[in-house]
Amino acid sequence: MPTNETTYIFEVKLAHAKRIKRRIEIAQSDTLDLLAHAITQSYDFDMDHCYGFYDHVNRHGSTKKAAYRFELFSDLDMETLEDTHGVEDTHIYQLWNYTGSTWYFLYDYGDCWVFMVTLKGTDTKKDAISYPRILSSKGAAPEQYPNWDDEVECQEQSL
Repeated sequence: MPTNETTYIFEVKLAHAKRIKRRIEIAQSDTLDLLAHAITQSYDFDMDHCYGFYDHVNRHGSTKKAAYRFELFSDLDMETLEDTHGVEDTHIYQLWNYTGSTWYFLYDYGDCWVFMVTLKGTDTKKDAISYPRILSSKGAAPEQYPNWDDEVECQEQSL
């Protein structure tokens, strides 16, 4: 018997290499935490750093102008800005309201991986399929820990 739950289909691109992208399908009622894990898995990254979802990230990776913030720090009871929300209890449908809307996923505040996460469409959840799932992959995933000549803070890195 079908669940009739809606799934969201996202296109996830690296902000500094937009030709590298993934399509991920996930239930709209799943959390931002589960989406973060799906994104990092789709790029073959270890999930060993904090992260957040933001409505605005500038080309240098700064989130200072973000009006809306959803961060793992908040779930870990770490010091965050007053209007920061957690990712473990926030559902995907609460951020993406229409096809074409984009949020930014900032992973690893040291190495500053910025992903553009755009809602491309919806579907109906199928009982025989496990979600989230990677629908397609274009371009080789970059190395998560490249040999940096110098340590670069996120806000200084040019994307």
